[in-house]
Amino acid sequence: MDLSLKKEFVLGKNSNLDITASAINIYDRENIFYFDRVRYQRVNQLPFLPSLGVSMTF
Repeated sequence: MDLSLKKEFVLGKNSNLDITASAINIYDRENIFYFDRVRYQRVNQLPFLPSLGVSMTF
C-alpha cells in the first residue's frame, strides 16, 4: 500500500507553495519486482520509503 498527501498554500496573487508527503510500501512487505531467470532468484521492490517534496511557483 502506498500513501500520498498534498497541500497547496496560496502565498500571494501569483505565488503558490505545494507540499507533498508520500510513503511507498507502508506495510514493509516483500513485493516481487521481477524474477532473475539467469541467477534464479527473486528481486523485490523497494522497502518502506518515505519522501517529502516542496514546490514553489511564482
